[in-house]
Amino acid sequence: MMNGNLVSRIFVRLALALVLALVSLLLGTEPSHAAASVTLAPATALPNQAVSVTGAGFTAGAGVTIASISLGGVVLPNSKINAGSGNAIQVDSAGNFVAIVLVPITGATLAAGGLALLVTDSMGASSSASLTIPAPALTVTPAAGRAATDVTVNGSNYPVNSSRVGSDCPPAVDIYYENFGALTSKLLATVVPASTGKFSAALKVPVGAKVGVTNKFYARTVGGPESGPTATHSVPAPKLSISPTSGAPDATVTVTGVDFPAYTPVRDLAFAHVGLLSATAASTNSEGVVTLTVKIPLLEDGAYPVRLQVWDNTCITAFTIVGSWFTLPPPPAPEPLFAVAAEALAPLQTNLVRVWNLDNATKNWSFYDPDPDPAFASLGSLDKLVDGRVYWMRLVTDQTVVLNGKERALFQGWNLIPW
Repeated sequence: MMNGNLVSRIFVRLALALVLALVSLLLGTEPSHAAASVTLAPATALPNQAVSVTGAGFTAGAGVTIASISLGGVVLPNSKINAGSGNAIQVDSAGNFVAIVLVPITGATLAAGGLALLVTDSMGASSSASLTIPAPALTVTPAAGRAATDVTVNGSNYPVNSSRVGSDCPPAVDIYYENFGALTSKLLATVVPASTGKFSAALKVPVGAKVGVTNKFYARTVGGPESGPTATHSVPAPKLSISPTSGAPDATVTVTGVDFPAYTPVRDLAFAHVGLLSATAASTNSEGVVTLTVKIPLLEDGAYPVRLQVWDNTCITAFTIVGSWFTLPPPPAPEPLFAVAAEALAPLQTNLVRVWNLDNATKNWSFYDPDPDPAFASLGSLDKLVDGRVYWMRLVTDQTVVLNGKERALFQGWNLIPW
């Protein structure tokens, strides 16, 4: 049989455990938690910016604290939480808490995008929310302009310059100008963002900026990603005009160049190969414009290129010279080739009776007689044979002979021969 004292002790222990459990339940000292959640305000923030973290549904119970807060998988140090107070974040009896955290400046936050902010309490309950880091942006005003002109480059969404306890020193931003295709890149300035995460820089378009193409301004955060925001910028190509566009030699014309670099000397102005610059050097004004008044050189009638060179920028337009007294008359038409009739027809010897030709222009006949009758001597006016003309030849008998370099098969009587 069981000893009565043993039974009594067992009963007392069971009763005591039941009472303790009931007391714990009534006093709320037994830890319990529902589904935890985290809310961020604001949900979009920049590096060095403060974010309010509100938790609900974490472990409810005395002595429960927040064990860690991490961003993008990296645990935030105490200096980034609640102004670096170092005090534990308490979870109240309803499982709620509030904390202020500073977004750190890290490779992850400089890269921008969405990062998970994970909160874990001392009893293992956890929840996360997404914090969005906006990507840096860049604008340039104006978006087009000549070399050496003023532009304003504005940046936004960079780490804020904050004086809060625990904030990081914001990194500087290098601003470059990249020529077409990024073949060349020039560092123009280094700036530090303001407390708004923005900056504004007054710069000048580099003198070596390529013209007639789309270039760009480019900003890179020192220590940040290699890629960065860009803003397109174009430099208009210089243009040349001439007024009037035609005229005679010694007439006065006005040559105007625009969109050249400001205060830049003119190196050359020429009509074709004839230079027209005076002894006084010319330069562009503050707007990159140059106007020259010159006389048309002594050249023949025709169209000529007009070339203006301002330092290493060259423009070409056309000018037509008309009414030039220097224009040469057209060369005379060449005389047709001919041969002396007596010499050219000698191979026929005594077989030739007579040769006739009709002049198409005058409609007059002429003839050649190798043994003319003195009575008709004054009528025989065909003394030369011209290439391309046609002649009637009368022979005594058939004969094959070379005339004017060609072999001819001739027959007795009349033959029509192209010479």
